[in-house]
Amino acid sequence: MPVDFSTPQWLINYYHGIGTISLFINLGTIYLVFFKSDKIDSFRYFLVIFQILCTLTDIHWTVLMQPIPLFPVIAAYCNGPLVRVFDVYCHYLMVSWTCLMVSQISALVWCFALKHRTIGKVTSGRIFPRNVYIIGGIYSVLTPIFTFLTTYETGISRKVQMEYVAEHYPEYFQDFRNLKNFSIYEIDGWFVIVLIISTSGAFFSALTFTFTTVDMFKMLRGLKKKVSGKSFRRYQMAVKSLLAQFSVSSLCLAPPFALMILAVGKFENGQILVQIAFAIASLHSSINAIVLIVTTLPYRQFVLRKSQKVFRIPTKT
Repeated sequence: MPVDFSTPQWLINYYHGIGTISLFINLGTIYLVFFKSDKIDSFRYFLVIFQILCTLTDIHWTVLMQPIPLFPVIAAYCNGPLVRVFDVYCHYLMVSWTCLMVSQISALVWCFALKHRTIGKVTSGRIFPRNVYIIGGIYSVLTPIFTFLTTYETGISRKVQMEYVAEHYPEYFQDFRNLKNFSIYEIDGWFVIVLIISTSGAFFSALTFTFTTVDMFKMLRGLKKKVSGKSFRRYQMAVKSLLAQFSVSSLCLAPPFALMILAVGKFENGQILVQIAFAIASLHSSINAIVLIVTTLPYRQFVLRKSQKVFRIPTKT
């Protein structure tokens, strides 16, 4: 499969468009969580952290970085201002994005854990010991740091990358040489370590999401008899909202999943399909914010009221 080194203008335009839209949506969502959560539990602060990380991830991916894959070679170059203006090494941007994604997932895990604790206190159900939360907090801090250190080691030194290209991809030597800044990878020991860490982290997160979700729905059945219908619906809505956000967050797995499938299947238009996967990955933050607004009653009511005023939609009498 030949590699196309030209810049796909449609993808650059897409990054600009979706980055701008996502920024406004995320900032609006942060405002809602901060100022319209008077009836939402204290776990909203972790929702704020999660939403801020979503915003930073989107800005990094669609504005500052703008990655362009060079499939089937495990390589990419970036078109964002950090590369074009400041000549930041593309690999550093990849590492930073990976750390942001790990931090984002960690924050979402904490949202599940804290909501589980809140419902557990109300229903006198299962509550994790305090030590579990302490260990979880330490794990949440150390995981992004460890991810940064290991992911950093997967890159080939900027000084020797052309030597690596000459040895492994001589047919593309001149094309790579014409690129101002790119990052290329080989499947070595560090790459395998990152793969193992990513797999184990994904398994741990999925296990936490599954266990807390199933347990929360069990506790909700008992909660229905202890609180008012309005309070019950609020708890139920929060659990369903978190579950929807977890589902949407899986979009960030689109690039690596596409690379793996296309590398095995050797599709003829693989590079275009990977570009589409990169475009899909940049949607996850804005979709996540929309899901949070739609599934959270105070946010949804506020947006509907504002929409009615802006577009002068008549209210039902």
